[in-house]
Order: sequence, then C-alpha cells, then structure tokens
Amino acid sequence: MSEENSAVRDRAETRAARARMQAEAAAGAWSDLEKANRHRDENMARLRAMRLRKEAEEAEAALAAPVRKVRKR
Repeated sequence: MSEENSAVRDRAETRAARARMQAEAAAGAWSDLEKANRHRDENMARLRAMRLRKEAEEAEAALAAPVRKVRKR
C-alpha cells in the first residue's frame, strides 16, 4: 500500500513541477512580449516626433519662401 501511495505522490509531484515550469515559461514569454511592445511604442513615438518636426520645418520654409508671380502668355 505504501508503494502505491509513493507512486501517486511521485506522479503528483511530477505534475506540480511540470505546471510550475510551464508557469515560469509563460511568465517569461509575457515579459518578452511586453518588452517588445514597449520598444515598438518608443520607436513609433520617436519616429512620429521626427516626422512632425520635419513637417513643421517644411511648412515654415514654405511660408518664408518668396511668392513668385506667374505671368500669363
């Protein structure tokens, strides 16, 4: 009887260890995903700021440029 209890206990411990390892792997995967998302968001914000700065400079340059009159022929 004790051998049977020992085998049951061993299987339960094995299942618990496997579940613990899967939980740790899942936590690591979520951590990696969050890190990738944070990196993507930071990069998008940086690129957006660069684009807006460029558009503002172009608009400012267009306003500062002299207006040429077009003559009709």
